[in-house]
Amino acid sequence: MATWTHPTLGEFEYDEIGWIGEISLPGMRHFYRDAPADFDWAVTETTFESESTDKFPSEQMIAVAIDIFANNERLISDGVRILFDDIAGTGPNSGMWWHSALAKVNEKLAGESMKLDDATDLFEILDGPSIFVQESGCDFDRACGIIEFHTPIDEEHGVGWLTDGNKILGTGYRNDTCVTEGL
Repeated sequence: MATWTHPTLGEFEYDEIGWIGEISLPGMRHFYRDAPADFDWAVTETTFESESTDKFPSEQMIAVAIDIFANNERLISDGVRILFDDIAGTGPNSGMWWHSALAKVNEKLAGESMKLDDATDLFEILDGPSIFVQESGCDFDRACGIIEFHTPIDEEHGVGWLTDGNKILGTGYRNDTCVTEGL
């Protein structure tokens, strides 16, 4: 298997979607419900999109990833607030089916014995965080990343937060997150 090593980020192996590695990020600890009290980090799968083993991440992609890692706790805090406000209908409209659909989301969650009453409940509802870094995103023409989750809110598509590494730019499906106007 082909590998790529970055002096700061470590070693990544090539898979058909890109260069995949694991990074320890303290902000991700919130998504591990059964972790011991002294658990203060979480290993997070990180992928740099690439079409072949001959194409390595650009300097812009690497810079975005480094910013995501440096700002992960704030990005997570902002992301859960933005997603909750979208679902509750009190924040910018992502254009997703869940905008202003708190009752419908709670109907879906009831089958999982979960309920969404405030933003912190999303730590129980979002699972399996990962990071996908790409040259450009939906409605965003520069290098960016998507912080992705599995969730019973939308089991088929999951949820993602588009970021430039410094702020959340949008929320949507995990593999197709676009800029949300008004963020």
